[in-house]
Amino acid sequence: MQFLERITPLHAAVLGVLDNPGANPNVGRMAGQSMGSLNRVVEAAIPDLQGNRTIAERIVTDLEAMGLVSGASLHVMMTGSGLLAQRSTPLGRLFIEFISDPAER
Repeated sequence: MQFLERITPLHAAVLGVLDNPGANPNVGRMAGQSMGSLNRVVEAAIPDLQGNRTIAERIVTDLEAMGLVSGASLHVMMTGSGLLAQRSTPLGRLFIEFISDPAER
């Protein structure tokens, strides 16, 4: 499985956020927003990506190329409910399950 060779911890963190944005407490606090972009969601959930637009875009591009996420354009404005929508694909969810700690399932 080439995914294991290509996915960094930061890729896995972004995948997890895009799978269930509202599960992250920092993103959950954004739930009342009427509009925004996924970039704000990713930066709220993963502070290491704040101000690192190029890296965040590359990670999302990688995840989309691997078929793990879909519709995760970081700089498109969307509604508040759109910000919290699941963007992982069925393959992405299987991968998350594969790399997750069995004790946490």
